[in-house]
Amino acid sequence: MKLEMMTRKDETAIRALFTECHPGMAERPRRWFQAYPTLVASEDGLVIGFTSFSVSAYTGVPMLGGQDLCVRPGARGTGVGLALHLERCAIGQAVGARMFTGLTTEDNHAMIAIFKRCGYHACQAVPKAFGEQDGVVWLGTL
Repeated sequence: MKLEMMTRKDETAIRALFTECHPGMAERPRRWFQAYPTLVASEDGLVIGFTSFSVSAYTGVPMLGGQDLCVRPGARGTGVGLALHLERCAIGQAVGARMFTGLTTEDNHAMIAIFKRCGYHACQAVPKAFGEQDGVVWLGTL
């Protein structure tokens, strides 16, 4: 598996995977994946996962915000999601981020397992964060 920052040639595959991972969610706006750094996992030239993120310091403490983490169904359970998350955390740490925040649904057991493995905790429910589905904010140190 290779982890690299997204190039424009990856965007079509990333958008298709986003739709597959988030059925019913609105498509990301044009240029979204350029505005939010996007890390791509590939194998034999095929995009098998991606994660987008941001870094901000609106609280006075630089924070890494997880935006998406999607893994192709055939690659799930193989460590791709964890590898993507750890690499985005390493990028965040390299630019001074000390905290991580992410949002997922209560039934996204794979993402919750990654968050728990990293020592994060659920701290806030967000009603209808994903259309009709509620979300949960997770927070932790990097």
